[in-house]
Amino acid sequence: MRESTGGAYLLIIALFFISAVMIMFVSALSYNKSFKVKNRIIEIIESHESYSKDSAAEKEIIEYLKDINYNTNPKKQTDYCPPINGKDAIMKNSSDTFEYCVYRFSSGANKSYYKVVTYSYFKFPIIDSLFKYTIYGETRLM
Repeated sequence: MRESTGGAYLLIIALFFISAVMIMFVSALSYNKSFKVKNRIIEIIESHESYSKDSAAEKEIIEYLKDINYNTNPKKQTDYCPPINGKDAIMKNSSDTFEYCVYRFSSGANKSYYKVVTYSYFKFPIIDSLFKYTIYGETRLM
């Protein structure tokens, strides 16, 4: 009887570690996708050398996010772009599907740069809780 109890505990410990590794793997994939999105948004802004609402850059970003199925607003929030260094976001996405923010900062001599913020969620299905990761990036001076 003692061996069967020990075997059950060993099985529980093994299942726990397998679950932990799977959770880390899935969260790493989600986090990686958010980094790719952030980098692509920065590339699009730099290729257009500016960003504003209803611009060609915004349309290209929205199309890219639709193509890769980047749906990261599970709570359908509209107030997800907090001010950074006293600046409000120049882009709060009009749709409630994508959650990213773009900020414009001046850097003297008519140069400016953009800060891009993307978000990644990881949802635990059994306990129904969400973890939100914030990923920041900046463009070069333009």
